[in-house]
Amino acid sequence: MTKTSNRLEHGFRSSTVLLPSDDPAEYEALVNELTGHFAPSDLTTERLVREMADAEWRLRRLRSHLTSALARHLETIAQRCPELTDPADLESRAIETLAETGCSYTTWLRYESRLQNQYDRAYKTWTDYENARRRIASAEVDIQMRQALFAPLPSEISNVQTAPRQQPDVAVAAPPHPSCKDRPDGEPNPPRSAVTSSDTTPRTEPRSASPPARP
Repeated sequence: MTKTSNRLEHGFRSSTVLLPSDDPAEYEALVNELTGHFAPSDLTTERLVREMADAEWRLRRLRSHLTSALARHLETIAQRCPELTDPADLESRAIETLAETGCSYTTWLRYESRLQNQYDRAYKTWTDYENARRRIASAEVDIQMRQALFAPLPSEISNVQTAPRQQPDVAVAAPPHPSCKDRPDGEPNPPRSAVTSSDTTPRTEPRSASPPARP
């Protein structure tokens, strides 16, 4: 059996999910089952669910083909070695010589492990994606709650809107003093003296009487 026929026979490394012997209705039933379980909500989650469905479908097919290959080889070993009457010895000999059929038992297990890893990788990616979406949604809800809790009340908003606007204080210059009108520089004139012209004559103080003469 050539490598090309082996890929078409088992479909383990083929890009085509369904082989001619596969039942499309059964495959769609598997896709619907996983879709109902994971409930994809966008294109990314739908793609991940489809990857899990493909890996699960190939894994089921691989195990079915492995069971069929072992059953056929057991019949060959039983005819070749009639002395093997113990079923355990017969199965052990069939597994050891399974490579005679074109695919060793180790190769079957490697294909199985690869498909299991493919399913687990898609599932982990889906889990991380959903956890990230939940964290973002939780953060948005927290922001909305904070805005609702610390938002001003309607009465406070109406009071702010109806309150009269206060005019800013403007410094008003004091009117000039009446005495400043006489001079252009605005400085007040010196106060006029309250003494009249008649009082401008200097006053003489009376002299004290001379002491009396001695006798």
